Amino acid sequence: MWFKSWYAHPVEITEINPAGTHFQWIKFRSLWVEEIAILPGQYLNTDLFDGQDYHRRSYTPIRCQNGDFGFLIENLGGKLSSELLRKPAKSVIRISGASGKEKLFPPETNQHVIFVCFGSGISFALSLVSLVSNLQKSPVLFMGLKSDADSILGVMEKEGLSLNLEVVTDWNHLFNRIRQHSTDPNDLGFYLSGDGQKIKFTERFLLSDGIKPVQIFKEIYYNHKAEPDPEWSFDQGSLPGKESW
Repeated sequence: MWFKSWYAHPVEITEINPAGTHFQWIKFRSLWVEEIAILPGQYLNTDLFDGQDYHRRSYTPIRCQNGDFGFLIENLGGKLSSELLRKPAKSVIRISGASGKEKLFPPETNQHVIFVCFGSGISFALSLVSLVSNLQKSPVLFMGLKSDADSILGVMEKEGLSLNLEVVTDWNHLFNRIRQHSTDPNDLGFYLSGDGQKIKFTERFLLSDGIKPVQIFKEIYYNHKAEPDPEWSFDQGSLPGKESW
């Protein structure tokens, strides 16, 4: 089955390190070109052969300062991810090129961008920030563990990537931070990434507060068709009024 990947792009793993309790950072460089060409928001299709079966999965690439790339992979126990993270440094794996569309707001809108990330969706924000210079100061609101966020931030700083990363602990905290970062709602753009349930819930809040659908990008990594949990809620009374936008 290995022949399926025989002519795919070879890359060499240069390091694999933990990034907090729930993430691993795997860094690699091309054996063919100085830097892999990729548009913001695209994925890299990664091929692996585990001795019996051929596997392919798409991962979000993050560009390092030296032109190498890396994947920030959440430890969810997937077969391909687990196999990939067992590879030692200097292993060669294959990628079959970038896939997916470029994901950017129209340049004429000149929007102030806020990222809202759930779980592995943090890698989407890191990828865009690493590839688009005018997004580097954008706030990245991460609903996850502070210990993971601190480790991820350390790894990214080591790779030369500056990140305005904030941890949010609950829904009230998240929506409060969104409003505190906001000025005129018409100048805002939102990237929501990760868990489809939580993205849908966040989108519902934004739309109810006057944000238009064209101002929202959704990058759903899992729970693609799930609806928000009816038990989720946020205290409207504890949030600033709309006049605070």
